[in-house]
Amino acid sequence: MLRDLRLPSSVLLKRQHNEWTLRWFQESLERWYGLEGIVKSEALEKTPSRLRAGRVVLFYADQHPIAGGVPATFFSRPVEAATGPALFARRYRAPLVVVTASVASDGTQDVRFDGPVSTEGSLSEISQRWLDLIESRVREHPEQWLWMHRRWREPAAAGLEPVEAAGSARSR
Repeated sequence: MLRDLRLPSSVLLKRQHNEWTLRWFQESLERWYGLEGIVKSEALEKTPSRLRAGRVVLFYADQHPIAGGVPATFFSRPVEAATGPALFARRYRAPLVVVTASVASDGTQDVRFDGPVSTEGSLSEISQRWLDLIESRVREHPEQWLWMHRRWREPAAAGLEPVEAAGSARSR
């Protein structure tokens, strides 16, 4: 996709316990999609130069940030939002664009580029803007979205206020 648009691109990757698997995945991304894979532990070192060179840097930021994030709301529930996209976009004056994909009824893929997202305000405000865009795309095709991780952590673990499900009582 980005290769076809002739946009040099990098993607941030979670480090894998198996180094062989990580290297295979990085080589596959480069070979099949023209994407440079940057391990998150190297992001602070490598991302600035990529952005200054005009590269697209992809963040998979819809997950619960491991090292903590900023308070946000996602599907009317409190969450922590990753600050990386907001931080890098603001610091390096790079456009913050939310990219989503869905499958159309004829089997073709519909890839959406929403933005640029305003980088005015706090990291929390900027992060809430891109999170709202992801939520709106999920709402368009909820049957096509699947998270294999715990996006909504226990409120005590996330440092957030608990949200009661409608009609449920919390036992103490």
